[in-house]
Amino acid sequence: MWSRTVYIFNEKKSESEYKKALKTLDMSNSDILKVIDKKLEKIKKKTPRMFVHQFDTQNCTGDYIYHSKNCHMCFDTRHTEDSGYINQANLEMGTKDSWDCGPIPTGMDLCYDIAYAHYLFNCQHLHWCGNLKDCKWTTCCMESKNLFGCNYLKHKDDGYYILNQKVDEDFYKKTTKAIDKELRKAGIFTFYDLINKNTATTHVPNVVEGSGDAVGDADLHPQNNELTRNCTLCKNEFKIIDKEIKFYKKMDIEYPIYCPDCRAKQRVGLRNDRTMYKRKCDKCKNTLITTYPSDSPYVIYCLDCWLNNFK
Repeated sequence: MWSRTVYIFNEKKSESEYKKALKTLDMSNSDILKVIDKKLEKIKKKTPRMFVHQFDTQNCTGDYIYHSKNCHMCFDTRHTEDSGYINQANLEMGTKDSWDCGPIPTGMDLCYDIAYAHYLFNCQHLHWCGNLKDCKWTTCCMESKNLFGCNYLKHKDDGYYILNQKVDEDFYKKTTKAIDKELRKAGIFTFYDLINKNTATTHVPNVVEGSGDAVGDADLHPQNNELTRNCTLCKNEFKIIDKEIKFYKKMDIEYPIYCPDCRAKQRVGLRNDRTMYKRKCDKCKNTLITTYPSDSPYVIYCLDCWLNNFK
C-alpha cells in the first residue's frame, strides 16, 4: 500500500506519528499558535538560505528575479534583459535595454524613467501610459507615438504632438531638443522633478565627487571604471557603472543626480495616496469614490465621462 512521506517542523514522521501530532496542534488555540511560531522561527534561523531569491537567471544582481539575464540591481521583476534598476515589473512580456523603470506591468524596450506604464518603445519620462513609441515627458496617453509633453491623448499615431497640439516633423524635432536642453538647465531630470520642482528657483548643483564639473559634463565618460556621485536628496554616495554610461550616451540622457533608491521612491511617489474620498464628477455630477479629494486642482470625471472625453 502506498504511503506518503510527511514532515512536521522539518522532521520526517510516520503516518501514525503525523496524525497523532496533528491532534495536538489546535490552530484555534492562541497558546499553541505561539509555540508553533517559536518553533518555526528556530527552524528558519538554523536552516541555510540561498544568498538571493533568483530563478533561471544569468549575470543578475538584485532580489526576487526570475527568467532574466544581465540585470543590475533589479527587484521583484521577471523577463528582464540588459537593464538596471527595474522593480515590480513584467507579468507577461519583459523589459529590455532599459533603466530606472517601475512599477510597470509589462513590456518595454529602450526606456528610461517610466512608472505605471506598459508596452513602450524608445520612451522617456512617462507616467501611466500604454502602447506608446518615441514619446517623452508624457502622462495618461495611450496607443500613440511622437508625443512630447502630452496629457490624455489616444490614437495619435498620425504625426507629431507637443502639448497636445499637432505640429510638423521639423518643428517637433527642433523644439523638443530645445525644451530638453532648458529642462536640464532648470534641474529637471525625472518626471517627478517636472511636476514637483519650482523651476523658477531651481539650481543645478555640482554633484560629482571631487570635481567642479556641472551635471552632465561631456568629459565624464570613464572607461572600465565606476563614477562616484553623491545623491542631491539623501546625500548618500552611489555609483554609475559602465553599462549605465553606455545607455545614457545612447539615449542622450544626463547622468543621474539622485541615487537609485531616491529615484525609485520618486516613481512610486507619482501615485496618488491610497486614501479614498467622496466627491462629484466634474461633468455629470454623479457621486464618485476616488483618490482625488474634492479640493483637488484637477478635473475629475467618472468612467463614462472620461471615456467619452478621452479619444
